[in-house]
Amino acid sequence: MNDRTTELRRVNSELSLSEKEIKLKNEELTAAQEELTAQRDKLEQQNKILEANRNEIELKNQEITRQNETLEDEVKKRTAELLSNVQQLEEFAFMAAHNLRGPVARIHGLSQLLGYAIDKSETIDLQKKIGSSIHELDTVVRDLNHVLEIKSDASTVLSTVNLSEELEAALEIFKDEIEATQAQIIGDFSAVHEIQTVKKYFQNILSSLLSNALKYSDPQRRPFIRVQSKVTDKYIRVLVQDNGLGLDVKRNRDKLFKFYSRFHTHVPGKGLGLYLVRVQIEALGGNVTIYSNRDYGLTVAVSFPKS
Repeated sequence: MNDRTTELRRVNSELSLSEKEIKLKNEELTAAQEELTAQRDKLEQQNKILEANRNEIELKNQEITRQNETLEDEVKKRTAELLSNVQQLEEFAFMAAHNLRGPVARIHGLSQLLGYAIDKSETIDLQKKIGSSIHELDTVVRDLNHVLEIKSDASTVLSTVNLSEELEAALEIFKDEIEATQAQIIGDFSAVHEIQTVKKYFQNILSSLLSNALKYSDPQRRPFIRVQSKVTDKYIRVLVQDNGLGLDVKRNRDKLFKFYSRFHTHVPGKGLGLYLVRVQIEALGGNVTIYSNRDYGLTVAVSFPKS
């Protein structure tokens, strides 16, 4: 009996020790689990930070890509503008030399002949011719200066231009010509009635086109002129269409917008109108196109950039 009791005590003692060891192990496992949970939470937090950083870097990369594309577009745009300016400068230099050469050469030649005049009558005649050439030279210089003023005009402030109001103002300017020819002029601005542009340039362009339409009307029919607006993806177009004499666009394509280019010589004119229209609309970033039926009228489409 005593041996049995001793054995039970020994077993109980071992069980008690095992229970303490198990409890200790459980505590160690719990601590280890808590440490793992803390590390897991820390890793999750770090992953969130890394993900946020990755997203920020991705956004920065996208922004840099957009900026590079914008910069590349801007460089292309500036390069095109520079090339256009160089081309216009070369064109102007050639135009100035070409149109100044004639009157200067005549003045030079007549001045030499003046020294060989045999009598007062011939002297007076040569002096009149020299005076006429000087007047021609002055006219060319004034016209060239007018072109330069347009090209270098710094007061190019954009404003809202009401097409109907500008047409009404232009019709008032040409009131006498309209009454004399009984011209019918209508405006159709249902597509768009306002544009953002340089008001002075628009007025000059519209005035030049209306002047040409009235000046080169067909004497066999009553002048009819339509001014209307149209909208494309990039431009707002203002079209001036008439039923006048028209011209052969294909034949005269290379001369259409040149300085002093004339296509009908039976009425007074310099041949500056279309050239100045081109200079001003190109200064605005637009363009001008001509469509014509030689036997029945002309349409001039002036495209103003939307932006």
